[in-house]
Amino acid sequence: MSTSERRETRRRILSSGVPGMALWSSNSRPALVRASAIVAVLVLLVGLAGFQVRSYRRQALEHEAGMIADQVANHLTSWTDGRLAAIQPFVDHWHDHYAGKPEVFRRDARLFLDRLPGLQALNWIGADWVIRTTVPNEGNEAALGRDLHDHPAPDVAEAIRQATATGAPTRTRAIVDFLQGGRGFASYWPVRGADGAIVGFVNAVLRVNQMIEVSLFASQLEG
Repeated sequence: MSTSERRETRRRILSSGVPGMALWSSNSRPALVRASAIVAVLVLLVGLAGFQVRSYRRQALEHEAGMIADQVANHLTSWTDGRLAAIQPFVDHWHDHYAGKPEVFRRDARLFLDRLPGLQALNWIGADWVIRTTVPNEGNEAALGRDLHDHPAPDVAEAIRQATATGAPTRTRAIVDFLQGGRGFASYWPVRGADGAIVGFVNAVLRVNQMIEVSLFASQLEG
C-alpha cells in the first residue's frame, strides 16, 4: 500500500469514528443527568435533615431554658411572698408595741432583718408619706426624711395610694430605683388608727440582687 493510500485509509477511519463511540456518547447523557439529579436530591435531603435536627435541638434548648426560667420565677415569687407575709405582725402590733417608740421598732426590725436575709430595709413612713425611721440606718441615710410624694418613680406613689384606698399591703409593680441606691421592689403596709384613718405605713425594701442571690441559695439547699 502506497503512502497516499495509507493516509486515505487513516483519514476514513478517523472520520467514521471509533465503533460504538457515538452510541456510548448518546446513551451516557441521560445517565449523567439522572445521576446528577439523584446527587442533588440526596444533598437536599441531607440538608433538610440537618436543618430539622438543628431546629429540634434549638427548640429543645429553648423549652428547657423556658422551664428553668419559670421555675426560678415561681421560686422567687414564693420566696418574696413568704418574706412579705412575715412583716404582718409589725402592722398588727403597731399600736401595742411600736407607736411612739421608734427605738423599739428599730430593735425588733433589726432582729427581723437579721433572721430573714434578702430584705434591704424595714422602715416606718408617716401618714404624710415622709420616711421617719429606717432600719438599718447604715446604707439608708439618703432615704431618711424624704417625702415620697416627690419620689422620681411614679409607681411608688401609685402603690401608696392603692394601699391607702384598699387598706391592704401593696408593692410597686415595677422595679424602681431606690432613694438610698440600688434597684428593687418596695412594699407598703397601711396602719390604721382607732378611728380607721391611716396613721402610717410599714415599708419593706427588697433589693433585686439580694433577692435573687438569697432565693437561689435557698433553692439549692432545698434541692
